[in-house]
Formats: sequence, C-alpha cells, structure tokens
Amino acid sequence: METESKENPPPAEEPPQENPPPESSPPEPEANPPQEPPKEEKKDNIETETHPHNEEEEEEEFADMMGPKKPNFEYPEGYKEKEIKDVDLPNKLSQLYEILGQDAQKRYNCYFLNEKEILMAVANTFQIFNIETKERKIFPSTEVGGIGAIAKHPSELTFAVGECGYFPNIYIYKYIDNNVKLYRILRKGTEQAYSALSFYTKGDMLASVGSEPDYNLVIWNWKRETIILKAKAFSQEIFRVSFSDNFEGKLITCGMGHIRFWEMATTFTGLKLQGELGKFGQIDLSDISSFVEFPDGKVLCGTEHGTLLLWEGIFVKANLSEPEGKKCHTGLVEHMSWEDVDDINKMKVMTAAHDGYIKWWNYLDIENVVLDDNSNGFITPLRTVLLINPDNKRPIKIISLVKREDFWLVQDGNGYLAKVIPNQSDKFDIEIISSFISASINRTAFIPNEPSIISQGADKKNFYMFFRFEYEIFPTKNFIRRSFSFK
Repeated sequence: METESKENPPPAEEPPQENPPPESSPPEPEANPPQEPPKEEKKDNIETETHPHNEEEEEEEFADMMGPKKPNFEYPEGYKEKEIKDVDLPNKLSQLYEILGQDAQKRYNCYFLNEKEILMAVANTFQIFNIETKERKIFPSTEVGGIGAIAKHPSELTFAVGECGYFPNIYIYKYIDNNVKLYRILRKGTEQAYSALSFYTKGDMLASVGSEPDYNLVIWNWKRETIILKAKAFSQEIFRVSFSDNFEGKLITCGMGHIRFWEMATTFTGLKLQGELGKFGQIDLSDISSFVEFPDGKVLCGTEHGTLLLWEGIFVKANLSEPEGKKCHTGLVEHMSWEDVDDINKMKVMTAAHDGYIKWWNYLDIENVVLDDNSNGFITPLRTVLLINPDNKRPIKIISLVKREDFWLVQDGNGYLAKVIPNQSDKFDIEIISSFISASINRTAFIPNEPSIISQGADKKNFYMFFRFEYEIFPTKNFIRRSFSFK
C-alpha cells in the first residue's frame, strides 16, 4: 500500500491538506484502485471492512492481530475509570466494612484462584474468599448496578469482571502476590449489563455477552483492549458463552429457550461472526444452561425438562433419557463436564442438576445410542450420587459446581456454599462453607436492649446478627465501625 501511494503523490496527499475534492470526482479511480489507505486503520474491528482481500492476506491480518504483541502501558495504582456518584449516604461519610450473603441463583459465579481462594461476585463487589480461614477481600464495583459476570483466565492468575450500569466496562485484573492489580479495561461492549464472559482456551481472546436491550456477543483482543467482532447473540437472556475446545474460531451460546452455534468465518468482505440457532424440531423448547462438546463437534446439553439433547450441527440428533422413559434429572441441568478424557473407552460426562443428583454417563453409550423414529434414545448412568445438605437435610439445589483434584465447591440455590469431597461410595462427605439468605430480604428489625438485629428472607431463613461497636473520633466527624458475626 505504501509503494502505490508514492507513485501518485499529488492526488493522494496534496488535496486533503486544505481543500479536499468532492467524493463524486476522485482522481484516477480506475488507474489506482487501492485508493483507500485510511480504511485499513480499522483493523481492530474486522467486521467493518468493506474491501475484498485474498485468503492469505486475511489470515496474515488475523494472525498479526492475535499475535503476542502486548501494549506497553500500565494503569497507575488506584486508577479509577469511573466515579460512583454520591447518593443518600455520601461516600466521604461512609466506609464499606462487610457484605453478608450472596446471590444464590447466580450461575458461573465461582472460580478457583488457588487451593484455598475463590473468586465470586457479590452485590456491588467482587470478592476473593478464603474457604479455610473464611477471610474475604472485598473490591467495590465502579458502577452502581452491580456485577453481571466474571471469568477466570485458563492458565494465568488473571480474571475478568463485567459490570452493570450505563455502558459498563469489563475490567481485567491480575492477582499477583495476594494483591489485585488493574491490567486492562474493555469499553462499550454492551449498553447496560454483562451476563456471561469466557476466555479462549489459549487465553488470547475473551468473549462477552450483554444483557438487554442489545444482547451483544463481542469477541475481544483483551490485551490490546480492542473489539475483533460483534454480533447480536439472541433476543432473550444468555446464560453461558464458551469457545470450542476442539475447533478454532467456533463458539457456543445458550440461555432462555435456545442454543446457538457460532463461527468466526472468513468471507469475501473479511472476518464475520456468523451464528445459527439450534432447531428443536418436535421437542419442546427449553432453557439451556450447560453443555459439553464432543471430539467430533457434536454438542451434548441439558434441558429444564431433565433430558439430555445431542446436537449434530444445528439439529437434534438424539433426545436422551433413562430406560422406561425416566428423565435423566428432575429440573434444569446446571453443570456438565468431562472426566477420564485420556482414554476414549473410559470417557465420561458428569451432569448435575437442581434435583441434587450427580450422574456419570459413558461417552460411547451416548455416541452409539439406538434411536427410534422420533430420535428418542435411552441410556443408563454409570453412577448416581445424591448430595444432601447436612444443615437442612434436603437435596442440594445445584446451581454451579467447580472442581479441584481432591474436592469440589457446590453452590446450593437454597443459600449455601458447600465443600464436597468425592469418594468411591454412594455418599460424599459434605461440609458447609457459608450460609446465606437465598432470596430477597423481607424484614429486618433491631432487637430491643441489645446491639443486635434479626433479618428474614423470602426463603424463610432467619439470621441473627450481633454488632460490636467501636468509636473512632476524627477531626471533622464521628465514625462508627461495625463488625458482624453469626450467632
């Protein structure tokens, strides 16, 4: 492009300096076709390119964009992109001391940072919680609408926090030596809130999905803070987005009444983000929260009806249940993951749902299932375990499940975070890490003649909280610090 512009310096450089010619009469359009060098600066968003390229040039552009280049800048300590405006309680006269509880129904809201610490979004903060000492490190959001989604990098101690507010940002943090450092800021990916985030397996890209009103699916080069591609994901809430582990450039989104298969496809106008909705056919529509991808590209997902659907392309290949028509689960399947992936004969899919059951299914049984004329098939689980909450003696309503080598953490939709130690029996050891109100708080009242309050949630769970008061006198004001402990 540089050599061609030097051949015709008068039409390319002199006219734009003071009095550019009208667009209707460009100089020598036929003799000099690549007359649009300024448009090449829009490489950050490939979807906006309108001039054709050959395939080799497009591959080189994309490889250059996703290469190991890193911006040579750092945000200063204490940098704030936005300031929360004062409301009824001014920021200068208050200090956040503690937040009790969390959203028990929030999906994909727990990630291990190491053996002892997990990352969670709680109210208008993200927190690093030590499951052994119960210590919390609390980091406030920069928006007033809370935090919509979080995600952890697959190989680094780096995580993303997608907020809620007016054109909220995604903040990328590094966790180094027990300190959180702001690393990157991704701007203008959605209008009001983020509902799902996911890093690419190689770690160089990040996918984000916005909530209403735009439901944007955005692919980011997060290290360079640039948008690669953008498209509308769906017209209803999206629960999960994930890059393919087996096929580069492919993604899957799912949520209310849908699953959608995406591809970063090369077209004659450049790279595009193309998605096709899965077609349920005669099967009832269902919310979808979890899925796994098979080595050959098929996708197995759970449904709110308790069945499992095997997708081949955009069509349902098999509607799976247990023998005699028994559902695989009762309620929405919230977790699916692989086990023993090194041996194809032992590969298993693990599923977990609202009914508290965890089941294991043989991969080859699913691949080779015999189907009837309506694509119905029957499979038998290799193993079944029911998780019972030791506190309320009820089945755990599994919302999310994250694994370590020796134990799991399970988020109970009834208001608990549980540590599960799997074994070879049909009863796992379960320890309650924390307990909290799982629904809205309906009532809060002070108890007369003692420094305490009691609160009750819509789930009829009560908490008694004891205040310990300490007074600190400042030159301009009195400040009351409060610490809470369950009793």
